Amino acid sequence: RSSRLAFQWAATLGHKVEPGVPSLFTFTCSDPVLQGLAGVSVQDAEVSLPFKVRGRKKTLRERGPVLVTHSGVSGPAVLRLSAFGAREMHEVKYSAKMTVNWLPDIDRGEAGATEQLESMKKVFAAKQIGGSSGATP
Repeated sequence: RSSRLAFQWAATLGHKVEPGVPSLFTFTCSDPVLQGLAGVSVQDAEVSLPFKVRGRKKTLRERGPVLVTHSGVSGPAVLRLSAFGAREMHEVKYSAKMTVNWLPDIDRGEAGATEQLESMKKVFAAKQIGGSSGATP
């Protein structure tokens, strides 16, 4: 009730009140390259989403930490992208072709990035994390 009154008050002062849309969410993705990588994080990746909204092409980009999850990707770069692109994503019904550049400072293209991820997958596949409450056997 109080937020409705606040919106009415803002409107009477001449402000345009936009309806809210979801924001701050992770991206669902079923790319087979990500299978088996849940929990892997990259400290500096670039996530981009191209859109066509109201007949205009637009690409949103964010750079920063990205975390691979069981259902896609998350992390600060993804959350910022979902926040700043919330309205555009809502207009396209949350469906877009996401691109992640895992090595934005290295100009090796998609093949090089895929090779690097596959290499990391092999190296870290058996790695386990022990607790800090005592010695690990």
